[in-house]
Amino acid sequence: MNKILAIFRKDTLVRFTSPLEWAFFLILPIVFTFILGGGTGQSSDNRVPFYVVDRAESTLSATLVQELENSTAVRPILMNYEDALAEFEERQVTAVLIIPPDFTLESLQAGASEIIQNFLKRLCTPCSGQ
Repeated sequence: MNKILAIFRKDTLVRFTSPLEWAFFLILPIVFTFILGGGTGQSSDNRVPFYVVDRAESTLSATLVQELENSTAVRPILMNYEDALAEFEERQVTAVLIIPPDFTLESLQAGASEIIQNFLKRLCTPCSGQ
């Protein structure tokens, strides 16, 4: 064990005798870490983008979109219906939220399952020929 420690000590002394060796072994890796870390920095907005189609165009739907914009997880982008679905089918966007025309406070108070059922019926209308 003493021989191993003696070899380790001798190699360490030989390796770090000049300041140039210190630069190669200690300073350059730290500099490269900062350069590469700064060059590949995070984007300013790392929320998941998705499209919102507002067919209701009401104050309630505007409030919903505003609350989604305040979210830390998702970033809504307002689009028209045709473009949003086309890009969704091309897998250019993660999700599309379609706010139906009858999106009102009364319809929400009637029960969310009824709204979801009506929404799904409207969404699948073009698919009904299959």
